[in-house]
Amino acid sequence: MSSGRERIVMLRAQADAVRENFVVGGKLKVIPARRNAKLVVFEWLAGQLDAGRRYAEAEINAAIGAAHPDFATLRRGMYDEYFLDRSDGYYWRTADKQNLVVVDEPSTL
Repeated sequence: MSSGRERIVMLRAQADAVRENFVVGGKLKVIPARRNAKLVVFEWLAGQLDAGRRYAEAEINAAIGAAHPDFATLRRGMYDEYFLDRSDGYYWRTADKQNLVVVDEPSTL
């Protein structure tokens, strides 16, 4: 499960601006092309999932698909960037492994 990519640190205001551009009424308008924006979208999607819950593949597809019809691309991206983990046909939110860290203050960058 190694994406081989480095972790991105982003200010909360930047992450909020990305969400405002891509998420409208709880739906993802389009999958972003830029990695930084994708990470923000993955974080938002992961936040829609119940912490500690294991989702069967059909359940995770339905949960992600509620936000955008291309759930397979989003699910794979979330897995590759450590927002999801999987084993034996089940998926769950990861904790503290994601490739995005959102901070409130520039001094913590």
